[in-house]
Parts: sequence; C-alpha cells; structure tokens
Amino acid sequence: MSLRLRSQRVVVPGGTIEGEVTVADGLIASVEPVSDATEVLDLGRHWIVPGFIDTHVHGGGGAQFNTTDPD
Repeated sequence: MSLRLRSQRVVVPGGTIEGEVTVADGLIASVEPVSDATEVLDLGRHWIVPGFIDTHVHGGGGAQFNTTDPD
C-alpha cells in the first residue's frame, strides 16, 4: 500500500521544497516535484519532515516540569 502526500513545505537534505512524497510500506519511497496526480493528499502548508519525533514534553511518569518547585 502506498500513500502520496503533497505539501508546499517538504524538508529534504538541501532545505525545504514544494513537492510530493510517496510513502510505501511505512518508508519514504520517493520525493518529487509537484505533479498533476489526482490521487494525492494535499497538505497545503503543513510540514512533511522525515523521521520527525516531537520531544517537547512538560513531564511524564507523574512528574511535571512547569514549576520551580524541585519536589
């Protein structure tokens, strides 16, 4: 199964481009310029970033980090 995504902001090794990313079996199969393809999920200006993992957290395991209290 493959999925084709289109975005104005696709992050590639050389910077950010407008393009289409094909994902097949959970892996990036290709990154290409925008085409006339109709079976594509257009993400507009949403970012497509390979391997992005959001590490922004405010706590975990019952702890919070939003105060200055060390306890």
